[in-house]
Amino acid sequence: MDDSRRLRAALADGGRNVVMVGSGWIGMELAAAASAYGNSVTLLGLEEVPLGAAIGPELGGFFRSLHEANGVRFRLPARPPGSAASRAGSPAWSRMPGRSCPRT
Repeated sequence: MDDSRRLRAALADGGRNVVMVGSGWIGMELAAAASAYGNSVTLLGLEEVPLGAAIGPELGGFFRSLHEANGVRFRLPARPPGSAASRAGSPAWSRMPGRSCPRT
């Protein structure tokens, strides 16, 4: 509970750039909450469709669309840190292929 309270306190005022790692149930819920508090949210995950392994691509696509309509951006699929570096040399998540999101 203490961790969730600290996380809420850090996000509740909005205005932050938040990168969430993981597009399963918990990552999707945290992304939705962070966005609802007025933060700019990008969600990274290894799969093509969020929640695809749990509920299939059709329902996963529905939840992605719902989250996108509420301001969450997705970068799927993405490789873990260490497989790319940002221009400043810091670790980054890299889309396959193309853009990367610096670690925050």
